[in-house]
Parts: sequence; C-alpha cells; structure tokens
Amino acid sequence: MSETTSETHKNKSGATTNGSGGPVPPPPPPSLPNFGNAEESKSPEIEIESHEAVVQKLVKKLCDWGSLGGSAALVISRHVQHIPQIGPKCGIVALNMALSVFLQQPITVDEILNVARERKYTNHGEMFCAENLKKLATHFLPNNEVQSLHSGHLRNQEFIAETLAAGDLLLVPYDSSRNFSPECLKGHKAHWAIITGIIIPISQPSSNPPLPAYKNLPPGPEALQEVKKYLPVSCLHVLALQGKSRHLSAWPLTDLVTSNENLVQIDPEREASDLEYIVPEGGLKQGLCGKALLLKRPN
Repeated sequence: MSETTSETHKNKSGATTNGSGGPVPPPPPPSLPNFGNAEESKSPEIEIESHEAVVQKLVKKLCDWGSLGGSAALVISRHVQHIPQIGPKCGIVALNMALSVFLQQPITVDEILNVARERKYTNHGEMFCAENLKKLATHFLPNNEVQSLHSGHLRNQEFIAETLAAGDLLLVPYDSSRNFSPECLKGHKAHWAIITGIIIPISQPSSNPPLPAYKNLPPGPEALQEVKKYLPVSCLHVLALQGKSRHLSAWPLTDLVTSNENLVQIDPEREASDLEYIVPEGGLKQGLCGKALLLKRPN
C-alpha cells in the first residue's frame, strides 16, 4: 500500500498552506480540566444533552407518571460534572463530583483514594463510614463547612429544600436498585449519591400543555426566596447523580431517606470475598445508617 505525504509552505501572500494549496487548520483548543479518572479519556465521545433539556425531560416523566404532585414544578438545579465509577469507589466518586463544583483546581479520584488509604479509611475505595468520608471532604475543602446529618435532617423537607436551593450539596448513602434508584436491601447494595437539586410541585389550573409548566433556577439567593414561597410541600423530589450512570435522576426524598435508614448489613457475598474491606466495628448500622453529609458552599 502506498503512503501519501503532505507538506506545508507559505504562498505568495505569506499564508501557510498544505500540499494541496488549502490553508493549514488551526491547532485544537486546549483541553478542559479533568476531574475524575484517567480512563475517561479512553471512552468514545458521547453527544451530551444540555442540562436544561435533561431537567425538562425529568419533569415531564414525573408529570406523565402522575408522581410530580402538582401540575407545574419549580426546579432548582445546577450542572454537575459526572465522574464514572471504576471499582467500589462510589463514595469517593460522589465526593469528587462535589469537589468539581467547589474547586477550581482539578482533583482526581486517585488523589482522593490515596489520601483515604493513607488514613486507613479504605482498602479498595469502599467508604462504609460516613464520618471518614466527612474527614476526606474537610481535607479537600478546607474553606467549606462539612456537616454530619442524621435521619431527622433528611426527613425535614423544608430543611433539605432550602439547603439545596441556597447552593449546598448533599452526599447520601442508600441501597441501589438495578436502575440505581433507592431500594431497601438491608444495605447489601450500599451506594453513595450526590444530591444536587430539587423539584417542588406547584398546583395550577390544568391546561394540558405539551410539557408541564416549570421554572428552572440555579441555586442562590433568588432560588432560596422562590422556594420559600411554596414550602411546605406534600412531595419533594431530589436530583441525584451517582458514579454508575451518567444520567441525572429524580427521586422522591422519602424513598431516599427510607433506603438510607435500612443500611444495616454489609452484603454477605462481599464479606465472603477474598478482598478485605474496612468496615466500622458496628458495621453499616454504625457507619452509614441514617447518616449523610452536608457540604456547605464557601462563604
């Protein structure tokens, strides 16, 4: 097979051209900061929908399924860079997604994992202790307040709605079903998610529009004031991301909390494996059950 060669030179006007006489294309733009795994660069490019389009589809699905709780919705949401999970690193990946919101300088999953291993929080990336994940968050976010939450906080819909509307983030452990939504499996499928926003139902006269009427605001002072107009609500959905799927999800807060409160036992298959995991003395009941983390926005 013959090879084709090309060369560049300047034409009479001084412009640089290739061998065929056409202009030489400009150099590619610099790459964006890469939070997450080095393996991401090996994945084929996927056409990504805009965040606005994704949220609109989620609201439409809730409306079609009759689970929105109203005929319109107020959505408080922000785009958060998804980071894929490789291995049992769901808590570390969820934390890394939060870091991508609050930090300018990229941090990788491996950097977080190395610190966690040095501190004896994990062997393989597993994070079965919310308190240890809190310490990791504090290490990488020295300018953010990181708070431990319990079931009482999570069940308080007004607290959760106002917290997320103001611009804070939540890291919540739960039992993951096959489609990654919350389920109750006694902790056998314990997983971590980052909670990035909310969907609040609003009642209005039915007009059967092609899409449900909704207002989408980024978190901040305006969003917080708007949310307060509609609290309390009968049904609050939270927007969630987790490492095993790049798709944003909308879950009823009550489903997430119920799943969080059933984390009482590590998966027997995991316990019987040859891999050694770091688990608190009291198991998942001590480490994860009824626990979550609140990552406050910087002052």
